[in-house]
Amino acid sequence: MVTKEEFALVKKRLEHWNEKIIIATFRDNIKLNKDEMLKHIEAQDDIGKELAEIQMNYLRKLKERK
Repeated sequence: MVTKEEFALVKKRLEHWNEKIIIATFRDNIKLNKDEMLKHIEAQDDIGKELAEIQMNYLRKLKERK
């Protein structure tokens, strides 16, 4: 489960991404650009939750590497 603080962190992270980045999923055959990802994060819907969880898992793994 992603907290409000984590959603805010992921939103800030995505805001600084390059405009050309696109995320694609094989499961639902969805392609999302930066703006679409931000909309889902702001809405905190199912896709936004999944994106936030993926980002938080990535950030936790980076922290573990130190």
